[in-house]
Amino acid sequence: MPPRKPKTLPAPARPTPPETAAKALAAVAERLRLLAPADVLPVNTDVPRAVSIALGAAPRVAELRPAIAEHLPRFDLAHVDALPTLAMAAWYAHLQWVSSTDDTSTSELDVILARATELRRMLLGDADALALRGLVDPSRVAEIREGRGHLDTANDLVALSALLEESWPRIEGRTAASREEVEEAAVQGTRLLVALSRRGEAGATIVPSGDAADLRARAFTALRKAYHQCRRAVAYLRWDEGDLDVLAPSLFARRRPQRSRPQAADDLAAEPPAPEPGGTAGPREDLDVVSR
Repeated sequence: MPPRKPKTLPAPARPTPPETAAKALAAVAERLRLLAPADVLPVNTDVPRAVSIALGAAPRVAELRPAIAEHLPRFDLAHVDALPTLAMAAWYAHLQWVSSTDDTSTSELDVILARATELRRMLLGDADALALRGLVDPSRVAEIREGRGHLDTANDLVALSALLEESWPRIEGRTAASREEVEEAAVQGTRLLVALSRRGEAGATIVPSGDAADLRARAFTALRKAYHQCRRAVAYLRWDEGDLDVLAPSLFARRRPQRSRPQAADDLAAEPPAPEPGGTAGPREDLDVVSR
């Protein structure tokens, strides 16, 4: 049976440690290499936020897997199965790109860590208050609060940024957190991970890539296409419930209140309609991304 509609907005998940994400990238490396240059999409959203949203949505999409198989028999379930791996791969590719473009030295670690710690404390307090009012998922806030150590501080900032950004249409004007602080949190979290890697912190190893920008774009393309196909399947199955943006929210930031029909979200509106029962889930080239 499809899951009930949650009462709170979706809860983006904390990104995995770099060394875990590196294994995910290695697992899909050949798939990314086979992408034709013309098929590689521009990175047009915040990657840490997109990764956190995809990781948070993956379990909810997986719950719908039996219903997808039943009602959309020609849908490639590899999209659902590969979603967590593609999200982690995109995260590590992004870290490699940041590492290749950020000139932060290990001597600046203390400054970065101080700001990251301050931001985590403030935003976590704001998230606690919002959770008490039922505006964000309290279990996700509790999970973030459990973090200990520098590595967790970095990943917690990325998760907090994604959680508050995704909830912004609902919490704007109801929290002391500013949009600038929310956006800064993702940046500082990523910078802290890079600085920790350069200092040799356990669990934070980031190995540079030859062409980090191209790899980042390829990994983002694979994640975006697989996630989009999952959203199209969810949109079809949950059309009457109208909870697409609760189960599988858009990877793109919303700068205005959500529409009454979440299925009309910007990243679906420009695409073909959701698949009919027994029909394909979209262009064959999209399916190839996660089926090779």
